[in-house]
Amino acid sequence: MGNAEMPQEFVKIDNTINKVKLVTMTTRTRRLMMALCAKMKDKGEEIISFNYRELAALIGLDGDHAAPAYMFKLLNTMADELLSMQCTTLDERKCYKFALFPTFENDQENQTITVRVNHDFAFLLNILAGRGFTLFELSEYCKLDGKYAPLIYQRLKQYRSTGVYTVNVEELHEWLDLPKSYTSRRIVTLVIKPAIKQISEFGFFKNLNVNVKKAKKRGAPVTGYEFTFDAETKAQKPAQEAQAPEVEQIQPAKQTRKRSTNAFLNIPKAQTDYDAIAEKRARERFAVPSN
Repeated sequence: MGNAEMPQEFVKIDNTINKVKLVTMTTRTRRLMMALCAKMKDKGEEIISFNYRELAALIGLDGDHAAPAYMFKLLNTMADELLSMQCTTLDERKCYKFALFPTFENDQENQTITVRVNHDFAFLLNILAGRGFTLFELSEYCKLDGKYAPLIYQRLKQYRSTGVYTVNVEELHEWLDLPKSYTSRRIVTLVIKPAIKQISEFGFFKNLNVNVKKAKKRGAPVTGYEFTFDAETKAQKPAQEAQAPEVEQIQPAKQTRKRSTNAFLNIPKAQTDYDAIAEKRARERFAVPSN
């Protein structure tokens, strides 16, 4: 990453996105994805174009890394990775595969990329009241390097109000795509401690620590890991969150269309492009605990 000063942008995503295996993406393509999430939040299903220079500035790229040829290649890589993403519901018998951004038009000549959010999953970037969401500053996310530190930072931000996040061994392996051969000692030494050290150096969480959880039986096998840190106070929360209305209204689209059926979710579509009923039922199927 270059020395460019990054604009202040906040990423606000449904907690479901935290379950997507983003570890398979490169550091820079993950940052680009979060930049798209930041700029497209609460935009419904608008088709939005971004110029290369704006996106490069958002994730702190400059010099040759902000050049059109490099950005064109980097954005193509990001699109390939995102189009292959999958999200698994809490119901182990069903797996839904989706692309949050199903359409990309990457135009090197005009130095723009045009993006549309998936209709079936628009609720992931258009947060409804009463559901859990994760909020963090994009510039903080982009300061973290490596495979694991940004992802652990992102997950901890989901629990910013409680200051406690517990994950079992199986979920940690799946979430961070860790080798099956990794013992608890190697996980702590090679994954968790370096991530905590890097996050703590920037001061993003106060008193960040991890406790290894063990079963109370012969051999005391490791069952999980408990991350603890000082919970955010109301005064510490970003203005975006503090000023958010308690009840968020669904804004109807300007144009209507004929009633049709959403085959993916097997529910009728309303006459607006932004369907509150579809969102409610989709959320129930992708049940995510609130903060």
